[in-house]
Amino acid sequence: MEKTKVILLGDNIVSNILKILLNKQKIDYVNLCLPKKNLETRFYAVKPSFYQWFEDNFKLPFSEFYPIKNIDIFFKQEKITFANEHSRLFTLFNMTKSDDIFKTIKHFKLDAATEVNDIKVKTDINYISLIRQNIQGNLIINTDHRLNESLGVIEAVDNTQEFAIVACFATKTSLENKAYQYFYNNQILAILPFEDNKFSIVLSAKDDVIKNLLSLSDQNFEKNIQKICGLTSISLSTERQSYPILQSKVIKNNLSRMIIMGDAAHRVHPLAGQGLNLGFGDVVDFSSLITQSSYHDYGKANFIKKYNIKRAADETFIHYLTSTIDAMMIQQGDFFQPLMKLPTKLINNSNLIKKLLAEAMI
Repeated sequence: MEKTKVILLGDNIVSNILKILLNKQKIDYVNLCLPKKNLETRFYAVKPSFYQWFEDNFKLPFSEFYPIKNIDIFFKQEKITFANEHSRLFTLFNMTKSDDIFKTIKHFKLDAATEVNDIKVKTDINYISLIRQNIQGNLIINTDHRLNESLGVIEAVDNTQEFAIVACFATKTSLENKAYQYFYNNQILAILPFEDNKFSIVLSAKDDVIKNLLSLSDQNFEKNIQKICGLTSISLSTERQSYPILQSKVIKNNLSRMIIMGDAAHRVHPLAGQGLNLGFGDVVDFSSLITQSSYHDYGKANFIKKYNIKRAADETFIHYLTSTIDAMMIQQGDFFQPLMKLPTKLINNSNLIKKLLAEAMI
């Protein structure tokens, strides 16, 4: 039987950052994954603090990016503005492409994950084993939510009955490092520049609204976006894609010697752009524990307990924030959106509140 310290499950951005970390710390691992899907280019809003952590630890920039220094958030006629002075890192977030992230990962010349069709796990006091693959380790780290059921993980899944549309646009107007978000007629639209004259959108709404928007011609869809955001001279530069919005979190892990990270641990509404950032937070907190602790067996219950406690606050805050905003602005938007005048005025008049909100998200 092959023996290793860590059995890493999944082949995604989070699992690959973990591999870079494990290599640096000289921790033996085996990486297995389910058959891969064809990956479309995705755009991510990444916290500047993660860029700083990555460069500090690996002496290499994380990826090319377009810094967002301002964002206007509209609730019909009300507006909240966040600017770079509200962030201790001087940018609110960085827009980057999945392609650029994988370019950086490729620099580290990692061994490819080994594909498997399924897994069966057995645990004892000192080890956890994958029976079919004949591999034994001290710890499993799962980053693929598709494996949760096989691993005995129980999730609370919220099927929001919502979908998101993602697409890219070109514009003749320079966006000058500024993003926009609109809460409009039970829809949420994010305008996320990745170059001065190019931006991606994430438009989320209930499934019947999304079906109607997908049925529009490109020209009429462009007009719909213009109607919401007011940008002129915009044109679609990619096909529209849609996906269902699911929110989930782990409520019980029946398996000892396992840590759950990334999408396997938490899926959140895309309205705040925090899904991948939660995964990066998992890696950063795991890194701080393995570098500061004297553990040689990372599968021990005390180590896993410390990790779960360390991650709980961030995960709970983001889940609560995104699910509450979704409930107010899409599920019950007709009632709540007209009531936003007072809270937006309060936030706009307080730099302290803005800094606290920016700090929590950045």
